[in-house]
Amino acid sequence: MCQQVPQLQIIQQQKQQQTTPPNNLLALLHNKCNPSLTQLLQHQLHHTVHSLSVGTTLIRCREHLLLTITNNLKTAFSAILQRSTRPQRKELVEQAATLSAQENVEPACAFIHNTAAKKSISEIDKRLATEFYLRKHVRNKGRRYDYDPIVFAYQADRMPEPIHLKMSGVTPQQAGVYE
Repeated sequence: MCQQVPQLQIIQQQKQQQTTPPNNLLALLHNKCNPSLTQLLQHQLHHTVHSLSVGTTLIRCREHLLLTITNNLKTAFSAILQRSTRPQRKELVEQAATLSAQENVEPACAFIHNTAAKKSISEIDKRLATEFYLRKHVRNKGRRYDYDPIVFAYQADRMPEPIHLKMSGVTPQQAGVYE
């Protein structure tokens, strides 16, 4: 990464001299930087998607999973101990179900985190495969990939003015992120 930071400065200088700049910073990086930077961007994208999916499952699944495991264990234990005539049966079933659920919720959450992360990474790879292929194909031909006209038209038609893509290139605010 240390060797690629000077490349970004050179790219920014070249960018200011161009007459038809690309529509965003990602396009600029894909067009001007070496393929290893593209791999780095894809790797960082995987980390971002992994973190988002794990964070979402961490927030959303633990309590629901604990409740579901507890209820299923209570039902199973009650069915097994239904023949028992002991008066403490209900209390015993509740304690056993709660304790077992609390011990097993963490491995279940870990499994869900892992599955969600793998699925989200494969999904983002599928969605961006055509974009990576198109950029690689254009780069191999020695041309520059300015923008996708379909995406640009979609952005211009449906997004509010302050946030849609513009052909103005990299703003100083965007470039400041990398300095």
